[in-house]
Amino acid sequence: MLTFLLIIICILSILLLVFIIKSRIANSKYNELYNLFKQLLDHNEWAIKTMIDIDEDKNSR
Repeated sequence: MLTFLLIIICILSILLLVFIIKSRIANSKYNELYNLFKQLLDHNEWAIKTMIDIDEDKNSR
């Protein structure tokens, strides 16, 4: 009976470990996607500012 409980505890701990590792991998992938999206937004913001500056230059002439 005691060995049966030990086996169940071992299996549950292994499953918990696998779950933790998978969630960390998912978090790192999510962080990569977030950083990529943020870079894209920053680039678009820069492009829009540049276009506005070009328009202001044309209007000032």
